Amino acid sequence: MPELPEGWIETTLGNVCEITTAKRIFAKEYQTSGIPFFRGKEITEKFFYHLGKVQ
Repeated sequence: MPELPEGWIETTLGNVCEITTAKRIFAKEYQTSGIPFFRGKEITEKFFYHLGKVQ
């Protein structure tokens, strides 16, 4: 994994947010403001993109 910027620490998602399940969210229901909503697929894709292993 790449080196973290100065002052950052490695941790788990559970330590920085509440992980819950919800009803399925459709594209027409997406909002441009408010609490961010990420699907597991999006988190995985961004993680691999950050590592340079685009899938």
